[in-house]
Amino acid sequence: MSYGSRPPKTKIFVVVGVKDEEALIATLYVNTSINTNVNFSEYIRSLHILLNKNDHSSFLTHDSYLDCAHLIEKDKNELIAEFNRDTKILVGEIPASLLSIVISVVGAARTIETKKKKLYGFI
Repeated sequence: MSYGSRPPKTKIFVVVGVKDEEALIATLYVNTSINTNVNFSEYIRSLHILLNKNDHSSFLTHDSYLDCAHLIEKDKNELIAEFNRDTKILVGEIPASLLSIVISVVGAARTIETKKKKLYGFI
């Protein structure tokens, strides 16, 4: 799904929070590598979690990184409409053990506004 990336391209993302009152969904992008042009500091690179392809074979064909430095908000209704058009866009889920790591990393990330973290229950 090419939703919000620059340049537009198909991106895998993980839904990590839903706020019904605002019809918003919080997501994190999965990237094939850590782009050092965007993630220039060691601190920002440390907020990327390695996803081993063998542990996530339902949606990965190679090792990738979950970018926990940037929380991306999406319109819930648009995403539901997209899913209703093509249910194959749902490619898998992350295990609870990884989700707990994600919650911890996002909650501590200095790159994400406190307001957003509170909105989605990270702090």
